[in-house]
Amino acid sequence: MNRLDELASALTIIAAHADENGGGRDVSNAIHGIAGAIVDQAQAIDDLLQRHRRASTEA
Repeated sequence: MNRLDELASALTIIAAHADENGGGRDVSNAIHGIAGAIVDQAQAIDDLLQRHRRASTEA
């Protein structure tokens, strides 16, 4: 999940720059929303992998 976390971090930085440099609050909020969705998906994938590992060791 490191790459997804890195992407979310990069988008957060881009959002901050967009807001600071006149890109507008709407642009910044949209980018933050995308970053949040990526983090949520990364967590869901991690949860699925952990469940799979547990099921594999129990079988």
